[in-house]
Amino acid sequence: MTPVCVGPSAAPAGISGNITDDAGNPVGGVVMSLSGAASATTITDSNGNYHFDNVETDNFYTVTPALANYTFAPESRAFSLLGNRTDAIFTATAAPVITANAIDASGFFVRQQYLDFLGREPDGGGFQYWTNELAQCAETAPASAPAASMFRRHSLPNVSFRKAVRLLCAFTRVPWEGNRAMASLPPTGNKWSQAKPRGQ
Repeated sequence: MTPVCVGPSAAPAGISGNITDDAGNPVGGVVMSLSGAASATTITDSNGNYHFDNVETDNFYTVTPALANYTFAPESRAFSLLGNRTDAIFTATAAPVITANAIDASGFFVRQQYLDFLGREPDGGGFQYWTNELAQCAETAPASAPAASMFRRHSLPNVSFRKAVRLLCAFTRVPWEGNRAMASLPPTGNKWSQAKPRGQ
């Protein structure tokens, strides 16, 4: 038998950073996308921090921030990951005119529900799971009615987060007769219609 030499595999590393505004204040709720040799999504917490764990080294990656009504400097950061990287930082600048509702983005929406229902920031696995769930709903929802916007206007405050998202999915899969069903749900008093979310 011919011996086979196997070299040591590269240890996984982490990518982390921070987002602040022009005055140095942390910005929470920024969706961070990792692309390149691997794809992942996370979101900044109330201190403006984010992190990607167990990322393979010796590969090239790009980190890109996104939040409605903000621009970022730089727009993205690209680098070859050789070890833990903690300097993937960005500066967020608020747009002079609000043109979109941040909560219509599934990642922002999921974080806000963790804060409202559970009183904590989302864990990595839970955040990824629920954003994927909403993405699947969005594939069948009418273009004129973003899933998060629908749920924000017609949510059920006494239903658990899991049941609420299942309910949302059910409505978005119904041809837009869902308007009639949604109209029968009790209002929540604009719970998620505030312009400035918690942790920002």
